[in-house]
Amino acid sequence: MYLVALPFLKMKIGIITSLQHDFIYTNIFEAFTSYITLAFITTVYLLLPLFLYLIFGFFKLGLFSYEKNHISFLLRISFGLYIIAIFFLYLFILPLIFKFFLSFEEVTKTTFFTLKLEQKLIDFVFLILQFFTLFVLLFQIPIIFIYLLKQNIINFSFLKKNRRVFIVSIFIVSCFLSPPDLISLLVIATPLCTCFEIILFLLQIKESYKSLKLELRRLLEWKEVNFYIKKF
Repeated sequence: MYLVALPFLKMKIGIITSLQHDFIYTNIFEAFTSYITLAFITTVYLLLPLFLYLIFGFFKLGLFSYEKNHISFLLRISFGLYIIAIFFLYLFILPLIFKFFLSFEEVTKTTFFTLKLEQKLIDFVFLILQFFTLFVLLFQIPIIFIYLLKQNIINFSFLKKNRRVFIVSIFIVSCFLSPPDLISLLVIATPLCTCFEIILFLLQIKESYKSLKLELRRLLEWKEVNFYIKKF
């Protein structure tokens, strides 16, 4: 794991270089522990999709074909959301959060004292871990909706009826996850609202297709009845 961590600590990572601050450690073992922690985190996040796929491969032998297709579909969607969450957090959310909180250095510069960040390396690693874990779990929420829809626990009419409630709930949750500024709130809430709207749009298409299919079937049955009536 130590060898795995070295490239990640030596490369110019955008989040770290954007801070323009040095890291400190106050324990003789802390730097080495940070290497090991970073290696462990990197390994877990890289191997988690493979681990889930291997678990699915072990259990799928005892599943029916429709269950295999259902779980395989959910895993593909989950993996896509997993990748989106990681890149979205790394490229947009973390830079905004760090920029906001580091702006207090400029605000508090006076002739008497100056506030300056001296971040411990191990604290920074755990902070990144908390953010990544939180956002990965947050972006898996659409999987819950898809599963509930597949099991007919909720339906299109329920989501459409409570659409405003879900959107307001998303913004409330985003308020707790973002710095107190409008841009950060929109950056977090927008992709979640987009996922919800995409699910709603796809359900609308599915419902329209079902209605159209039912109308065509009724029309064909009516024509068939008229044909037999005219024949006799």
